Amino acid sequence: MCLKNMTKFIKDYDFTKEEIFEVTQKAIDKARDENWLYFPAAHYFIHKQDRGSKLAELLEFKKEGGENERKRYTGI
Repeated sequence: MCLKNMTKFIKDYDFTKEEIFEVTQKAIDKARDENWLYFPAAHYFIHKQDRGSKLAELLEFKKEGGENERKRYTGI
């Protein structure tokens, strides 16, 4: 399921693999610090039907948001 979701993600969004890896690692680090509280399964992190993509949301925050705004919502 992860491979299917990531393949579709890469086709649908214009982010580099480096950006994806960086944001994913920061999200994982934050979740680890919080004892994995509310961290979705990997395939849902990439895309969850009817809810969209948490990964894309974090990438957009990183791309467009100010530093304080990103930290407020994502911790990265």
